[in-house]
Amino acid sequence: MDTRPEQPPEGRLIADAADRLTLSIREAARRAGLSYGRWRQITAGYQNVSPGVYAPVRAPAKTLAKMAAVVGITAGQMETEGQRPDAAEIMRREPQPAPLAAVPAAPLSFERGQDDLFPDMDPATRAEVDARAPGIREAVIAAAIKGPLTGAAIFPDPVEAERWDRLTGIGQGMEPGKGFTPWQMVQFMAIGRINDERHRAGNQPRRVRGVLIPI
Repeated sequence: MDTRPEQPPEGRLIADAADRLTLSIREAARRAGLSYGRWRQITAGYQNVSPGVYAPVRAPAKTLAKMAAVVGITAGQMETEGQRPDAAEIMRREPQPAPLAAVPAAPLSFERGQDDLFPDMDPATRAEVDARAPGIREAVIAAAIKGPLTGAAIFPDPVEAERWDRLTGIGQGMEPGKGFTPWQMVQFMAIGRINDERHRAGNQPRRVRGVLIPI
């Protein structure tokens, strides 16, 4: 069909619940055993088969049950709001993945606010930091659902892992009211990553546009 199908009730319900999570859609899809693209198709209710041509997508009940459970939707909500009693029945009858909303790390906020460490950073460096921040944020969040936020649990690069651990030591971790905020940690790690990239390119001093790398 050449008209985009309307979002189905079950897709809207899941998408709205996922938007309220601080964890990424990619992680939600992984927990449900789906690819990121398939998750998007199911919540949207269609897939593109060619430019301007759409095919409706209706998820099997078992798949929908897993998706709903991951984002914290109850069987009752799936039955009434999502209008999928078949998926609701499976949710009641079979064990489902634990909801991401129940993960202790979910309340972490990575929004930049008054806690910005370098408010006077020049625009070019700010753009570089902001470009790297989302990837670092997702790595932290993905590690948070598995256990303690150690450097080795977050970063495969041992240099970055050591940097994270030293920062948490300097800042006394990320406990409320103590040390660095999540955004500050991400900001420090992004600046460190820029520093590392310039070092590998052979033109890196110990500063990034006037910002001293702490470690």
